[in-house]
Amino acid sequence: MMLDGARMQISFLKDLVTLRNPTSPYSFLNYLHSKGRLERFANLRDFCPSRVEYEDYLAWVAHAFRQHVHYGATVVRVTPVSTVGDPEVFDVFRVDVKLADTELTHTHLAKSVICAPGGKPNLLDVQDGACEEIVHSSQFLEHFPARFPDHHGAYRFSVVGDGQSAAEIVDYILRNYPCATIHLIISQYALRSSDSTPFVNEAFLSEEVDHFYLTPEAAREEILDELQNTNYGVVDEGLLCALYRLLYLDEVAGVHRLRIIRRSRVASACKRNGDLELVVRDRNSNEITTLRCDALILATGYRRCLDETMFEALLPHVARSPSGDILVARDYGVCTIPTMKCRLYLQGQCESSHGVSDTLLSLLPFRARDILDSICSQATAADTHTLGDMAETRDALI
Repeated sequence: MMLDGARMQISFLKDLVTLRNPTSPYSFLNYLHSKGRLERFANLRDFCPSRVEYEDYLAWVAHAFRQHVHYGATVVRVTPVSTVGDPEVFDVFRVDVKLADTELTHTHLAKSVICAPGGKPNLLDVQDGACEEIVHSSQFLEHFPARFPDHHGAYRFSVVGDGQSAAEIVDYILRNYPCATIHLIISQYALRSSDSTPFVNEAFLSEEVDHFYLTPEAAREEILDELQNTNYGVVDEGLLCALYRLLYLDEVAGVHRLRIIRRSRVASACKRNGDLELVVRDRNSNEITTLRCDALILATGYRRCLDETMFEALLPHVARSPSGDILVARDYGVCTIPTMKCRLYLQGQCESSHGVSDTLLSLLPFRARDILDSICSQATAADTHTLGDMAETRDALI
Protein backbone atom coordinates (compact mmCIF):
# COMPACT_ATOMS: atom_id res chain seq x y z
CA MET A 1 0.00 0.00 0.00
CA MET A 2 2.75 2.43 -1.02
CA LEU A 3 0.20 4.93 -2.31
CA ASP A 4 1.28 8.49 -3.03
CA GLY A 5 1.36 10.51 0.18
CA ALA A 6 0.54 7.54 2.42
CA ARG A 7 1.98 7.78 5.92
CA MET A 8 2.67 5.40 8.75
CA GLN A 9 0.00 5.13 11.42
CA ILE A 10 2.45 4.65 14.28
CA SER A 11 5.15 6.83 15.77
CA PHE A 12 8.69 6.53 14.43
CA LEU A 13 9.65 5.66 18.03
CA LYS A 14 7.96 2.30 17.42
CA ASP A 15 10.62 1.30 14.94
CA LEU A 16 12.55 -1.99 14.89
CA VAL A 17 14.51 -1.37 18.09
CA THR A 18 14.07 1.98 19.88
CA LEU A 19 11.52 1.11 22.57
CA ARG A 20 13.67 -1.84 23.66
CA ASN A 21 17.10 -0.33 23.10
CA PRO A 22 17.24 3.43 22.36
CA THR A 23 21.02 3.24 21.81
CA SER A 24 20.79 0.68 18.99
CA PRO A 25 22.52 1.65 15.73
CA TYR A 26 19.43 0.42 13.84
CA SER A 27 16.99 3.03 15.10
CA PHE A 28 14.97 5.29 12.82
CA LEU A 29 16.70 8.32 14.33
CA ASN A 30 20.13 6.89 13.51
CA TYR A 31 18.88 6.19 10.00
CA LEU A 32 17.89 9.86 9.66
CA HIS A 33 21.26 10.93 11.05
CA SER A 34 23.12 8.70 8.57
CA LYS A 35 21.08 10.20 5.70
CA GLY A 36 21.73 13.77 6.87
CA ARG A 37 18.03 14.49 7.45
CA LEU A 38 17.67 14.39 11.23
CA GLU A 39 17.32 18.14 11.76
CA ARG A 40 14.95 18.58 8.83
CA PHE A 41 12.79 15.68 10.01
CA ALA A 42 12.66 17.21 13.49
CA ASN A 43 11.53 20.44 11.87
CA LEU A 44 8.47 18.62 10.48
CA ARG A 45 7.16 18.21 14.05
CA ASP A 46 5.66 14.93 12.91
CA PHE A 47 5.78 11.57 14.66
CA CYS A 48 4.44 9.59 11.68
CA PRO A 49 6.83 9.44 8.69
CA SER A 50 5.78 8.74 5.14
CA ARG A 51 5.64 5.10 4.08
CA VAL A 52 8.21 5.89 1.38
CA GLU A 53 10.71 7.01 4.02
CA TYR A 54 9.88 4.14 6.36
CA GLU A 55 10.39 1.62 3.56
CA ASP A 56 13.79 3.19 2.93
CA TYR A 57 14.57 2.84 6.65
CA LEU A 58 13.69 -0.87 6.54
CA ALA A 59 15.88 -1.34 3.45
CA TRP A 60 18.72 0.51 5.23
CA VAL A 61 18.53 -1.91 8.16
CA ALA A 62 18.18 -4.92 5.87
CA HIS A 63 21.34 -3.88 4.03
CA ALA A 64 23.29 -4.18 7.28
CA PHE A 65 22.20 -7.84 7.56
CA ARG A 66 22.51 -8.77 3.89
CA GLN A 67 25.26 -11.35 4.57
CA HIS A 68 22.86 -13.30 6.82
CA VAL A 69 19.87 -13.38 4.47
CA HIS A 70 19.04 -15.62 1.51
CA TYR A 71 16.68 -13.71 -0.77
CA GLY A 72 14.72 -15.48 -3.47
CA ALA A 73 14.48 -18.60 -1.31
CA THR A 74 11.20 -20.41 -0.70
CA VAL A 75 10.78 -22.76 2.25
CA VAL A 76 9.05 -25.82 0.85
CA ARG A 77 8.80 -27.97 3.96
CA VAL A 78 9.74 -28.00 7.66
CA THR A 79 9.94 -31.53 9.04
CA PRO A 80 10.85 -32.67 12.57
CA VAL A 81 13.45 -35.46 12.42
CA SER A 82 15.48 -37.56 14.81
CA THR A 83 19.28 -37.65 14.84
CA VAL A 84 19.68 -39.27 18.26
CA GLY A 85 18.83 -42.86 17.38
CA ASP A 86 15.37 -42.83 18.96
CA PRO A 87 12.71 -42.40 16.25
CA GLU A 88 10.23 -41.13 18.86
CA VAL A 89 12.45 -38.18 19.82
CA PHE A 90 12.59 -35.28 17.37
CA ASP A 91 15.62 -33.11 18.09
CA VAL A 92 15.98 -31.03 14.91
CA PHE A 93 13.97 -29.66 12.01
CA ARG A 94 14.87 -30.44 8.42
CA VAL A 95 14.18 -27.29 6.43
CA ASP A 96 13.91 -27.78 2.66
CA VAL A 97 14.49 -24.56 0.71
CA LYS A 98 14.15 -23.95 -3.03
CA LEU A 99 16.33 -21.20 -4.51
CA ALA A 100 14.73 -19.10 -7.23
CA ASP A 101 17.90 -18.54 -9.26
CA THR A 102 18.85 -22.22 -9.61
CA GLU A 103 15.58 -24.06 -8.84
CA LEU A 104 17.71 -26.36 -6.66
CA THR A 105 16.49 -27.48 -3.24
CA HIS A 106 18.83 -27.14 -0.27
CA THR A 107 18.38 -28.76 3.12
CA HIS A 108 19.23 -27.17 6.47
CA LEU A 109 19.05 -28.65 9.97
CA ALA A 110 17.92 -26.38 12.81
CA LYS A 111 17.05 -26.78 16.47
CA SER A 112 14.91 -23.65 16.31
CA VAL A 113 12.78 -22.27 13.50
CA ILE A 114 11.06 -18.86 13.63
CA CYS A 115 8.09 -18.50 11.34
CA ALA A 116 7.09 -14.91 10.51
CA PRO A 117 5.33 -15.13 7.13
CA GLY A 118 2.92 -12.23 7.46
CA GLY A 119 -0.68 -12.64 6.35
CA LYS A 120 -2.21 -14.27 3.31
CA PRO A 121 -4.74 -12.12 1.43
CA ASN A 122 -8.28 -12.85 2.57
CA LEU A 123 -10.07 -13.39 -0.74
CA LEU A 124 -13.85 -13.53 -0.87
CA ASP A 125 -15.17 -16.86 -2.07
CA VAL A 126 -17.46 -15.21 -4.59
CA GLN A 127 -16.16 -16.14 -8.05
CA ASP A 128 -15.61 -19.34 -9.99
CA GLY A 129 -11.92 -19.61 -10.83
CA ALA A 130 -9.40 -16.83 -11.31
CA CYS A 131 -10.57 -13.46 -12.59
CA GLU A 132 -8.10 -10.76 -13.54
CA GLU A 133 -10.72 -8.07 -12.90
CA ILE A 134 -10.65 -8.96 -9.18
CA VAL A 135 -7.59 -7.85 -7.22
CA HIS A 136 -6.70 -7.83 -3.53
CA SER A 137 -5.48 -4.57 -1.99
CA SER A 138 -2.03 -6.11 -1.45
CA GLN A 139 -1.61 -6.25 -5.26
CA PHE A 140 -3.43 -3.03 -6.05
CA LEU A 141 -0.47 -0.89 -7.12
CA GLU A 142 1.17 -3.81 -8.89
CA HIS A 143 -1.78 -4.44 -11.22
CA PHE A 144 -4.33 -1.61 -11.11
CA PRO A 145 -2.59 1.43 -12.71
CA ALA A 146 -1.19 -0.68 -15.57
CA ARG A 147 -4.58 -2.24 -16.30
CA PHE A 148 -6.34 1.16 -16.30
CA PRO A 149 -3.82 3.54 -17.89
CA ASP A 150 -6.35 6.15 -19.06
CA HIS A 151 -6.70 8.40 -16.03
CA HIS A 152 -9.65 10.17 -17.65
CA GLY A 153 -11.52 7.00 -18.54
CA ALA A 154 -15.12 6.61 -17.41
CA TYR A 155 -14.35 3.45 -15.47
CA ARG A 156 -16.69 1.79 -12.98
CA PHE A 157 -14.95 0.39 -9.91
CA SER A 158 -16.19 -1.47 -6.86
CA VAL A 159 -14.25 -1.63 -3.59
CA VAL A 160 -15.08 -4.02 -0.76
CA GLY A 161 -13.94 -3.22 2.77
CA ASP A 162 -14.43 -0.69 5.56
CA GLY A 163 -10.89 -0.32 6.88
CA GLN A 164 -7.81 1.80 6.17
CA SER A 165 -6.86 0.02 2.94
CA ALA A 166 -10.34 0.44 1.45
CA ALA A 167 -10.40 4.15 2.32
CA GLU A 168 -6.92 4.73 0.90
CA ILE A 169 -7.83 2.97 -2.36
CA VAL A 170 -11.05 4.98 -2.72
CA ASP A 171 -9.07 8.17 -2.07
CA TYR A 172 -6.47 7.14 -4.66
CA ILE A 173 -9.11 6.44 -7.33
CA LEU A 174 -10.99 9.68 -6.65
CA ARG A 175 -7.80 11.70 -6.99
CA ASN A 176 -6.29 9.86 -9.98
CA TYR A 177 -9.39 8.91 -12.00
CA PRO A 178 -11.64 12.00 -11.94
CA CYS A 179 -14.15 10.52 -14.42
CA ALA A 180 -14.50 7.14 -12.69
CA THR A 181 -17.40 6.08 -10.48
CA ILE A 182 -16.94 3.94 -7.38
CA HIS A 183 -19.19 1.70 -5.33
CA LEU A 184 -17.76 1.18 -1.85
CA ILE A 185 -19.40 -1.88 -0.31
CA ILE A 186 -19.11 -1.98 3.49
CA SER A 187 -20.48 -4.49 5.97
CA GLN A 188 -21.29 -1.92 8.65
CA TYR A 189 -23.35 1.27 8.68
CA ALA A 190 -20.54 3.75 8.05
CA LEU A 191 -16.80 4.16 7.85
CA ARG A 192 -15.48 4.64 11.38
CA SER A 193 -12.36 6.28 12.75
CA SER A 194 -9.71 4.23 14.51
CA ASP A 195 -9.34 4.64 18.26
CA SER A 196 -5.79 5.78 18.97
CA THR A 197 -6.43 7.59 22.24
CA PRO A 198 -3.88 7.16 25.06
CA PHE A 199 -5.94 4.96 27.36
CA VAL A 200 -6.88 2.40 24.72
CA ASN A 201 -3.36 2.54 23.29
CA GLU A 202 -2.09 1.00 26.53
CA ALA A 203 -3.14 -2.28 24.90
CA PHE A 204 0.04 -1.91 22.83
CA LEU A 205 2.42 -1.61 25.80
CA SER A 206 4.87 -4.49 26.10
CA GLU A 207 3.77 -5.28 29.66
CA GLU A 208 0.20 -5.88 28.46
CA VAL A 209 1.28 -9.08 26.69
CA ASP A 210 1.87 -10.76 30.08
CA HIS A 211 -1.54 -9.69 31.38
CA PHE A 212 -3.32 -10.83 28.23
CA TYR A 213 -1.49 -14.17 28.09
CA LEU A 214 -2.55 -15.02 31.68
CA THR A 215 -6.19 -14.13 30.99
CA PRO A 216 -8.65 -17.04 30.49
CA GLU A 217 -9.41 -17.82 26.83
CA ALA A 218 -13.04 -16.66 26.94
CA ALA A 219 -12.05 -13.30 28.42
CA ARG A 220 -9.30 -12.90 25.80
CA GLU A 221 -11.91 -13.16 23.07
CA GLU A 222 -13.95 -10.43 24.76
CA ILE A 223 -10.91 -8.16 25.06
CA LEU A 224 -9.98 -8.65 21.41
CA ASP A 225 -13.54 -7.83 20.43
CA GLU A 226 -13.43 -4.65 22.54
CA LEU A 227 -10.18 -3.60 20.84
CA GLN A 228 -11.32 -4.21 17.26
CA ASN A 229 -11.67 -0.48 16.63
CA THR A 230 -7.94 0.05 17.20
CA ASN A 231 -6.95 -1.89 14.10
CA TYR A 232 -9.76 -3.66 12.23
CA GLY A 233 -12.46 -2.13 10.04
CA VAL A 234 -11.44 1.42 10.98
CA VAL A 235 -9.82 4.37 9.21
CA ASP A 236 -7.47 7.16 10.27
CA GLU A 237 -9.59 10.15 11.21
CA GLY A 238 -7.61 12.54 9.03
CA LEU A 239 -8.22 10.39 5.95
CA LEU A 240 -11.94 10.14 6.77
CA CYS A 241 -12.21 13.93 6.91
CA ALA A 242 -10.28 14.31 3.65
CA LEU A 243 -12.56 11.79 1.93
CA TYR A 244 -15.71 13.51 3.17
CA ARG A 245 -14.39 16.85 1.94
CA LEU A 246 -13.79 15.35 -1.51
CA LEU A 247 -17.36 14.06 -1.59
CA TYR A 248 -18.73 17.42 -0.50
CA LEU A 249 -16.80 19.24 -3.23
CA ASP A 250 -18.20 16.71 -5.72
CA GLU A 251 -21.70 17.56 -4.51
CA VAL A 252 -20.98 21.26 -4.97
CA ALA A 253 -19.86 20.51 -8.52
CA GLY A 254 -22.98 18.43 -9.16
CA VAL A 255 -21.22 15.09 -9.64
CA HIS A 256 -21.58 11.87 -7.68
CA ARG A 257 -18.50 9.73 -8.13
CA LEU A 258 -18.76 7.64 -4.95
CA ARG A 259 -21.71 5.68 -3.65
CA ILE A 260 -21.37 3.90 -0.32
CA ILE A 261 -23.46 0.73 -0.11
CA ARG A 262 -24.02 0.21 3.62
CA ARG A 263 -24.43 -3.01 5.59
CA SER A 264 -23.97 -5.17 2.52
CA ARG A 265 -21.83 -8.03 1.29
CA VAL A 266 -20.83 -9.32 -2.14
CA ALA A 267 -22.56 -12.68 -2.67
CA SER A 268 -21.05 -13.54 -6.06
CA ALA A 269 -19.02 -12.13 -8.94
CA CYS A 270 -18.78 -13.34 -12.51
CA LYS A 271 -17.91 -12.14 -16.02
CA ARG A 272 -20.97 -11.44 -18.15
CA ASN A 273 -21.00 -9.75 -21.56
CA GLY A 274 -17.58 -8.24 -21.00
CA ASP A 275 -18.42 -6.75 -17.60
CA LEU A 276 -17.77 -7.96 -14.10
CA GLU A 277 -21.19 -8.55 -12.56
CA LEU A 278 -21.55 -8.40 -8.77
CA VAL A 279 -24.47 -9.68 -6.74
CA VAL A 280 -24.68 -7.64 -3.54
CA ARG A 281 -26.87 -8.68 -0.61
CA ASP A 282 -28.27 -6.15 1.88
CA ARG A 283 -27.74 -7.40 5.45
CA ASN A 284 -30.91 -5.69 6.71
CA SER A 285 -33.49 -6.64 4.11
CA ASN A 286 -31.71 -9.52 2.37
CA GLU A 287 -32.50 -7.65 -0.85
CA ILE A 288 -30.29 -8.42 -3.86
CA THR A 289 -28.70 -5.72 -6.05
CA THR A 290 -26.72 -6.33 -9.22
CA LEU A 291 -23.76 -4.07 -10.04
CA ARG A 292 -21.71 -3.98 -13.22
CA CYS A 293 -18.14 -2.77 -13.03
CA ASP A 294 -14.75 -2.89 -14.71
CA ALA A 295 -12.84 -4.06 -11.62
CA LEU A 296 -13.41 -5.22 -8.07
CA ILE A 297 -10.81 -4.39 -5.39
CA LEU A 298 -10.90 -6.50 -2.25
CA ALA A 299 -9.64 -4.55 0.76
CA THR A 300 -10.64 -7.50 2.91
CA GLY A 301 -7.60 -7.97 5.11
CA TYR A 302 -5.50 -11.05 5.75
CA ARG A 303 -5.62 -14.53 7.23
CA ARG A 304 -2.82 -15.56 9.58
CA CYS A 305 -2.26 -19.27 10.06
CA LEU A 306 0.44 -21.89 9.73
CA ASP A 307 0.95 -23.18 6.21
CA GLU A 308 -0.55 -26.68 6.33
CA THR A 309 1.64 -27.93 3.50
CA MET A 310 4.90 -26.53 4.81
CA PHE A 311 4.29 -27.87 8.34
CA GLU A 312 2.33 -30.99 7.42
CA ALA A 313 4.68 -33.32 9.35
CA LEU A 314 4.64 -31.11 12.48
CA LEU A 315 0.94 -30.30 12.85
CA PRO A 316 -0.09 -33.74 14.20
CA HIS A 317 2.28 -33.17 17.14
CA VAL A 318 0.99 -29.68 18.00
CA ALA A 319 -1.18 -28.98 21.06
CA ARG A 320 -4.42 -27.06 20.56
CA SER A 321 -6.86 -25.14 22.75
CA PRO A 322 -10.51 -26.24 23.14
CA SER A 323 -11.41 -23.73 20.40
CA GLY A 324 -8.90 -25.29 18.02
CA ASP A 325 -6.20 -22.62 18.14
CA ILE A 326 -2.59 -23.76 18.21
CA LEU A 327 -1.29 -23.43 21.76
CA VAL A 328 1.67 -21.08 22.01
CA ALA A 329 3.84 -20.53 25.08
CA ARG A 330 4.56 -17.06 26.43
CA ASP A 331 7.93 -17.09 24.61
CA TYR A 332 6.06 -17.59 21.30
CA GLY A 333 7.15 -21.22 21.05
CA VAL A 334 4.52 -23.67 19.75
CA CYS A 335 3.47 -26.23 22.38
CA THR A 336 4.12 -29.76 21.16
CA ILE A 337 4.45 -33.34 22.43
CA PRO A 338 7.17 -33.87 25.12
CA THR A 339 9.45 -35.80 22.75
CA MET A 340 9.66 -32.80 20.41
CA LYS A 341 12.96 -31.23 21.47
CA CYS A 342 13.25 -28.77 18.59
CA ARG A 343 11.08 -25.65 18.75
CA LEU A 344 9.01 -23.65 16.34
CA TYR A 345 8.43 -19.98 17.22
CA LEU A 346 5.70 -17.83 15.70
CA GLN A 347 5.65 -14.11 14.99
CA GLY A 348 2.45 -12.45 13.87
CA GLN A 349 0.23 -15.49 14.35
CA CYS A 350 -0.45 -15.32 18.09
CA GLU A 351 -3.13 -12.66 18.44
CA SER A 352 -5.53 -15.01 20.23
CA SER A 353 -2.93 -15.76 22.93
CA HIS A 354 -0.70 -12.65 23.03
CA GLY A 355 -3.07 -9.81 22.21
CA VAL A 356 -4.03 -7.34 19.52
CA SER A 357 -0.48 -6.01 19.15
CA ASP A 358 0.84 -9.36 17.89
CA THR A 359 0.39 -8.61 14.19
CA LEU A 360 1.66 -5.03 14.40
CA LEU A 361 5.04 -3.34 14.29
CA SER A 362 4.54 -1.80 17.73
CA LEU A 363 5.98 -4.64 19.82
CA LEU A 364 8.20 -6.34 17.24
CA PRO A 365 11.47 -5.61 19.13
CA PHE A 366 10.03 -7.10 22.32
CA ARG A 367 8.80 -10.21 20.52
CA ALA A 368 12.23 -10.65 18.97
CA ARG A 369 13.87 -10.31 22.39
CA ASP A 370 11.56 -12.90 23.98
CA ILE A 371 12.26 -15.41 21.22
CA LEU A 372 16.01 -14.84 21.29
CA ASP A 373 16.13 -15.12 25.07
CA SER A 374 14.22 -18.39 24.86
CA ILE A 375 16.60 -19.84 22.25
CA CYS A 376 19.66 -18.79 24.28
CA SER A 377 18.25 -20.16 27.54
CA GLN A 378 17.76 -23.61 25.99
CA ALA A 379 21.16 -23.76 24.34
CA THR A 380 23.49 -26.48 25.57
CA ALA A 381 27.24 -26.25 25.82
CA ALA A 382 27.49 -28.00 22.47
CA ASP A 383 25.50 -25.17 20.90
CA THR A 384 27.86 -22.45 22.09
CA HIS A 385 30.01 -22.45 18.97
CA THR A 386 26.88 -22.03 16.84
CA LEU A 387 25.25 -19.30 18.89
CA GLY A 388 28.52 -17.43 19.27
CA ASP A 389 28.06 -14.27 21.27
CA MET A 390 24.39 -13.95 20.30
CA ALA A 391 23.26 -13.27 23.87
CA GLU A 392 25.83 -10.51 24.32
CA THR A 393 24.76 -8.72 21.16
CA ARG A 394 21.01 -9.33 21.39
CA ASP A 395 20.19 -5.68 22.16
CA ALA A 396 21.63 -4.73 18.77
CA LEU A 397 19.72 -7.44 16.94
CA ILE A 398 16.23 -7.04 15.54
